[in-house]
This record gives sequence, C-alpha cells and structure tokens, in this order.
Amino acid sequence: MVPKRELENAVERAAVMAPGDEITDEDLNISDGGTESPAVDADVSGLPFSDAKKRVVESFEKSFLLAALRRNSGNISRTAESIGMVRQSLQQKIRELGLRSEDWTHEDREKE
Repeated sequence: MVPKRELENAVERAAVMAPGDEITDEDLNISDGGTESPAVDADVSGLPFSDAKKRVVESFEKSFLLAALRRNSGNISRTAESIGMVRQSLQQKIRELGLRSEDWTHEDREKE
C-alpha cells in the first residue's frame, strides 16, 4: 500500500513531467515499500551530489515551465500567474534555462 501523501506527490509530479497527454505507470514511479530507490537519470550517475542535483533541478524546471507555457498557449503573464511567479521572474528563468518560444509552441516537432 502506498501512503496517501506519496501518491499525491507522484500524481502531481507525473502531471507535470509525463511526456504525453496520459499518465502511465512509469510516470508515477511509486515505490512498492521495498528497498529499491526511484530511478535516477543515467546522465547523473557518477556525478558529485551537487552537480547531479543541479542537473535534475534544471531538468525539472525546464519540463515544468514548458508544460505550463504550453497549457497557457505561450502567454507569459498567464503562465506566471498560473504557477505563482512574477512575470519578470518567469522571463528571467526562461532566459537562464535557454528556452525559446519554439520550445513551447512546436510540441509536435518532438514526435516527428
């Protein structure tokens, strides 16, 4: 059995990070109470903790912001409001992450 809080967190994370319109079992990544730890991206294994954390956080930020921008049709003000950020902070974060409008306006390009 999965604790309620862990399930809530897994669903929230999957809603943001799932690549498609549907959430799969793999997207939920819920532990079964065993000793296995959640999967970590292969590109961070072997890195010092601080470097691995930086990469994972950056990956999360990109995915989270791109999903929010797509939901809001690229409208920066609406996106900022929907995720609880100040518009200028969102614009700065977009610049820091090197995101471009093409990244959130051409979602279908990735599927080709």
